[in-house]
Amino acid sequence: MRLLLFVAMLLALTLPSTDGRADDRTRRDHDRARAAFQRGEIRPLDDILARLRPDFPGRLLRVDLNLENAGSQRWVYQFLVIGREGKVTRLRVDARTADVIAAEAGPLPRAPRPPFPPPNGARPGEPPTTRPAVAR
Repeated sequence: MRLLLFVAMLLALTLPSTDGRADDRTRRDHDRARAAFQRGEIRPLDDILARLRPDFPGRLLRVDLNLENAGSQRWVYQFLVIGREGKVTRLRVDARTADVIAAEAGPLPRAPRPPFPPPNGARPGEPPTTRPAVAR
């Protein structure tokens, strides 16, 4: 009996605990966007991308759809596009009219990498030292 209780407790500790809030929020966001599309407040993403591609060629990295309250409520697509030359363009596009609200280009943000430790105890920039083989 104790073994069964122990196994049940161990299993309960290893299971991920989720309260479902993230899933509910994602579902609500999707439902809001679908309802806005059905009311004609936003255009299909494919239409918007087809209009943007000639002016902003490259690979689409991210898309967000947000409802903004700038004076009047409007849906805005936010795109992150990496161009052929490696520059990232951040776009804000009106989801109803497909008009570009803002475009900002810049380099691809990269996190700095820590240097690798030098082999065989050498200082950075020095050739690795070789140790004589030890006879056994």
